[in-house]
Amino acid sequence: MAHSRLAVSLWVVSLVIKGRNLEMRDLKIALLLGAMLAALLFSTGTSIAAPLSGAIFTTTPDGVIVNENTHYERKIEVYLDGGPGPNAPQTAAGLPDGNYYFQVTDPPGKVLLSEDPAKCREIRVQDGVIVELVSIGRTYGNGSKATPCSVQDPPAPPNGLGVAGPSGRHDTNVDSDHGPPAIVVQLMPFFDTPNPGGVYKAWIIPVGRYVANGGNPAAVPQVYKVKGVQIGYQRDPGFGPPRDQVKTDNFKVKEFLPPEVTVRKFHDVDGDGIWDSGEPEIGVDQCVNTSGNIVSCPGGWPYMWTAPVDGGTVTDGPFYTPGLHLAAVPGTYTACEILLLGWAQMALYVDGLSQPLDLCGDVVVAGTSGEKHEIVFGDTRPGEVSGHKVIDYDADGVLDPEDVCPSAAVDPINHPGCAGVSVYLVGTDNLGNSVNRTTLTDDDGYYEFTGVMPGSYVVSVGEPAGFYCSYPDPCNWSFPVLSGEAVNDLNFGDYSLAEVSGVKFFDRNGNGEQDAGEEGIPDVEIHLDGTDGQGNEVHLLTLSCGGAVDCAGEPVGTFRFSDLVPGDYEITEVTPAGFVQIWPEGGHSVVLTSDEVCTDNDFANFGPCDGLTPGYWSNWRNHYTEGQFLPLLQGTVAAGNVALADDYLSSVGCDADDALHCMRRFLLANQLTLNLTQHSELPNPDDAGLVGLCRIEGIGTLQSAISDALAILARPLGFSRDEILVVKNRLAAFAELNG
Repeated sequence: MAHSRLAVSLWVVSLVIKGRNLEMRDLKIALLLGAMLAALLFSTGTSIAAPLSGAIFTTTPDGVIVNENTHYERKIEVYLDGGPGPNAPQTAAGLPDGNYYFQVTDPPGKVLLSEDPAKCREIRVQDGVIVELVSIGRTYGNGSKATPCSVQDPPAPPNGLGVAGPSGRHDTNVDSDHGPPAIVVQLMPFFDTPNPGGVYKAWIIPVGRYVANGGNPAAVPQVYKVKGVQIGYQRDPGFGPPRDQVKTDNFKVKEFLPPEVTVRKFHDVDGDGIWDSGEPEIGVDQCVNTSGNIVSCPGGWPYMWTAPVDGGTVTDGPFYTPGLHLAAVPGTYTACEILLLGWAQMALYVDGLSQPLDLCGDVVVAGTSGEKHEIVFGDTRPGEVSGHKVIDYDADGVLDPEDVCPSAAVDPINHPGCAGVSVYLVGTDNLGNSVNRTTLTDDDGYYEFTGVMPGSYVVSVGEPAGFYCSYPDPCNWSFPVLSGEAVNDLNFGDYSLAEVSGVKFFDRNGNGEQDAGEEGIPDVEIHLDGTDGQGNEVHLLTLSCGGAVDCAGEPVGTFRFSDLVPGDYEITEVTPAGFVQIWPEGGHSVVLTSDEVCTDNDFANFGPCDGLTPGYWSNWRNHYTEGQFLPLLQGTVAAGNVALADDYLSSVGCDADDALHCMRRFLLANQLTLNLTQHSELPNPDDAGLVGLCRIEGIGTLQSAISDALAILARPLGFSRDEILVVKNRLAAFAELNG
């Protein structure tokens, strides 16, 4: 050891001398420095290790050294040999005995490529050759995730002696150049080199030096990324610097990767022939069955595969997307999708380029290592559009449950408004093709368009003559269609215009019905007011015909409101002066529906009101026979009793100022006139007539006066003379009325 320290001292001094042209005093200084350094080394006991001797080589699995100008085909074929080269003595270039760690890096040694901890890469060298993989039986990781450091593939065909271990985890084989116990050790597992030429570097270092450099044999390599892409692992400090204690050897792996052809299928949801973001891949994101239905996965799209073989081709299948095929033979490969029911092809891409639509896609494989090709099919499912054309009976723009398409038997007027109607589908599919289709509604008003490709469309209807659209507003539907989408309930509601009519007539007998001989009254104002089904206020006026309005062959007094939108209306008249509206009480309320013709909205008038006095009736025998007179007594205060009638009609009571008798005299006279009005067949020399609704301003109606008189007669002592005279005077006003 002392000799070594002295040698070092003299070496240092020689360096000093070499660096200068020294005079004698300089030489003395150099010698002094050398002596001081030697003293220092002696005092600390420090030694400087000699560089590691020997060499390492990479070999094939049987231990044959590969010339550096050639390369390995696969990474699993690279084994470490720590001894002499072929045909050399075993001790030539041999490593010193001991334990070593090895690693694989890129050529500069900046990127670690070995994928397991250093403890999995420990070997023992004896007599210049590797005799043991010390790591056998070790693991790294915890529990169920623990990974064995080494997998020794069985020493039997096909993985016997001299064969690369397929597991790629430090398999060992006998070193065929030197024989047992010499072995070679598989360098795998290690990451692909970032070197574009496929060059790697193998390293070896004594275990003690590795630890002294700060290496951690149990440390799992940490990923090393450049611009987010992994290129290997962080450098292991255990392998230096310094580098004089390591041995290295470069090797090249140009692994042949068989060409691959991938067949994929996407669901072209919007039917534009482009694989848009979010559109599912069939067999990955979405699955189908052989009937073309979308189902729970698994379930890829079926296709046939044709490959070159022996100068010809062979077709096999069906395969299912996504499919990966190894193209072992250069030539043309073909994938043909099997078109499923309810689908349509929209796209074909080969190696990212759009192709004309074809159920088959071809790729030409050159046979180079790592060559990759892709055939992509895109399909969509045509959709459908449907709805109903119905009659919106109340024209309110809301399809109520009763708004249907009626049969011709039930409603022959409205049926043509919904059956056999033209429906139009117009738009553009998502490939840019114009679409213009027409269909007819069936007998129930139903229509349907099938095979509608994804796109944007408008549906409208052709309105039959006399019908108007109330739903939707405006009368069309705008909508998109996606793959397989059923766009239903695009319904349309129509209505036709309604009509009301009636007659304004002179109700001579006041019974509210137009009897024979009761003529119509012209030029009477008739009003129609209300709200149509669409919420619009309606106010119309017409005149009963026969005067200013031509009757056009209809009876005098007829009125009509045509072209009415269905709705709720009130029909009223302006009663002519001197006339009384007998019927209806007020007006006619009508609810009109589609195409309804509402008739018989008649108005019965009586007038003018003319009374007959008690004097006329006391002389009834001058005008009527007793047989004619008796019917006129029916319902009066003297019903069926001619003598009593004569008594009641006498003027004695009035002359004697008998209020009760006088009131009864006018009551009977008005009752007889009312009955005469009802018996138009009896003589009426003064053409008089009264009805209960005859009214005198300030007095009220005749009916109310008669009712008050009958109440007095039923309880005469309950009324004063003045009260009786008031009623008598009211009755007298009607009896003496001359319209």
